[in-house]
Formats: sequence, C-alpha cells, structure tokens
Amino acid sequence: MTLIELERIQTFAKASGLALALHALRRNLVTSGIHLNALRARRFFVGDAELEGLALCKSCSTFARRTHAVVLKLFLHKGGLRARTAQVGTVRIADAIKPGGRASKLGNEKRG
Repeated sequence: MTLIELERIQTFAKASGLALALHALRRNLVTSGIHLNALRARRFFVGDAELEGLALCKSCSTFARRTHAVVLKLFLHKGGLRARTAQVGTVRIADAIKPGGRASKLGNEKRG
C-alpha cells in the first residue's frame, strides 16, 4: 500500500503552478494532517487496518511521466510512504491515522 500527504500535493501545486490529479499519483491513500516520513519503520492504524511503514516512496520516472517532470525535484524525500498490511481491516474515507508501536524486523513476527 502507498500513502501520500495532501499537504505535499498542495505545496507542489503552489510552488510549480501545476495541478496534480489524485488518480495519477499512483498512491492508494491520500492523507492529511500527519507527517508520513515519521511512520517509516513504525506500525500504525488506518481505520481497523494495521499497517507497517516500510520505506519512503521515491519520485520515479513513472510518477513524472504520469504527471509532470518537475515532480522528481519537488517531491524529493516527499513522495509518500510504502507500507505493508500487518492486520487486515476496513479503511473508509476520512478514517484517522493512529500511531502504533515500533515495527518488528521483517520476517521476525510471531505467526499463530
């Protein structure tokens, strides 16, 4: 799953004068009011789903091709967060993101 901050999109639009269509961003969730970089290597909840922040999304040529070439520069270290589902749950529009604990090392989780 991938997440991106609405505030980053708005900052991009203001700085560049270019609009970004949300469907072109290649991110599953658009968030507001939370700094996603801080969730890397952390568990957090979106609705009933528990996610684990894996890595920051890098601006890539596909992102630029689908939007504007300048995204490579203006979204550097701000392209969002890649996460994995740690516990399946329902996610609805306007669900809050709630912090969880530190992420376990991948592959070291206890399985039932």
